[in-house]
Amino acid sequence: MDGMSPLLRFVYQVDSGFRRFQDFRTALLYALEQRADDVGALRAELLRFVGRLESREDVRGLIEQTGSPYRRALYLIILDGFNGQPVFERLSELKADLEDQAELDIESHIDRLPLLMLAPLLLLQFPAFLILLLGPIASHFLEALK
Repeated sequence: MDGMSPLLRFVYQVDSGFRRFQDFRTALLYALEQRADDVGALRAELLRFVGRLESREDVRGLIEQTGSPYRRALYLIILDGFNGQPVFERLSELKADLEDQAELDIESHIDRLPLLMLAPLLLLQFPAFLILLLGPIASHFLEALK
């Protein structure tokens, strides 16, 4: 799970807790307690969001300020879960969307790899091959000039 998006990792943790506890609030708190170092800033933001929910503050402004559509969707799922609405299907859809996005990110990175690997080839290996090819020719040429 190294290199995985913190949001996707957190959704996996919530899903795992949801399957274990069958209660969204317990699953969410379980996910927030699990491996806190893995989700870093996301965890702090989610703790702030959940804290506002538990103190009955209005969180719509916080949801609207969120730039990521996936994070916004997670906030809406959490809000609905705290209001007692069913969220398992939406959580599963979000997980599938995040997996698809991660797959697209991996594919785009793989598509760029040949171009990225071309730089070391041109800068390091190609001059070495030229020296190997042209070295003997230059040596014979210099001997012929003497």
